Amino acid sequence: MIRPKVYLAGPITGKDWQKTKKRFKDVEKILEEAGYDVSNPCDHQIKGGTWGEYMRKGLKAMLDCDAVFMFRDWPDSKGASIEYNLARKLSMGVIYEDELKSIVARITEKDK
Repeated sequence: MIRPKVYLAGPITGKDWQKTKKRFKDVEKILEEAGYDVSNPCDHQIKGGTWGEYMRKGLKAMLDCDAVFMFRDWPDSKGASIEYNLARKLSMGVIYEDELKSIVARITEKDK
C-alpha cells in the first residue's frame, strides 16, 4: 500500500529550535502512526543557511508530497504562508492542526 506523503508547515524562523523541533517531531510521529509518510523540514536544515536557502530546500521537499500539514499558528510564518498558498494553487491536500484529534481517535480505534 502506498502511504500518502505529507509535508509539515509551520513557524520555524525565530522560534526556540529545541521546542520547535520537538513540536514537529511529535506531529510527525502521530501522522506516521496514522499511515502517512512525513516530510519534516526540521530534518532538512542547512547549517548556517539563509532563510531563502531553507525555503528552497523545504519547497523542493514539499513538492514531492501529496498534502501539507498546517500547524495552528502557520499564518504567523512568512514561509508557512508561502507553503500554504503554493499547496492550494497546486490542489494539494491540506490537513490542519485542528484535525489531529480526529486522526488520533482513528489511531486509537485501530489499535483496539
